[in-house]
Amino acid sequence: MISQADVFVNNCLLDMYVKCGCIEFVGKLFDHMPVKTVASWTSMISCYCHNGLADEGITTFIQILENERRNEFTLAAALQIVSENCNSEFICILHSYITKGVERESRIRGE
Repeated sequence: MISQADVFVNNCLLDMYVKCGCIEFVGKLFDHMPVKTVASWTSMISCYCHNGLADEGITTFIQILENERRNEFTLAAALQIVSENCNSEFICILHSYITKGVERESRIRGE
């Protein structure tokens, strides 16, 4: 079983490789991480976006919608993709995600 410390170290390594622009290492590390958190997925989306790989960022965002919980940082990373790549299909997916999230939050709050 992997410890929380190992997950934290893996995410720190991922962040370091992203900041160094070592895209090849980022992908290899991410693929071999036994536990991927929302921070791991969001780092990958940002990494792809900042390195001109918007299509890979879109693919990663779609995967996170299917496999992992998201947060506001994930959404911010996805919005970065829209600024880099005006993919109308992705914009529709993102709009749907945002709309459903806002609708769900309103129901939870009783608004």
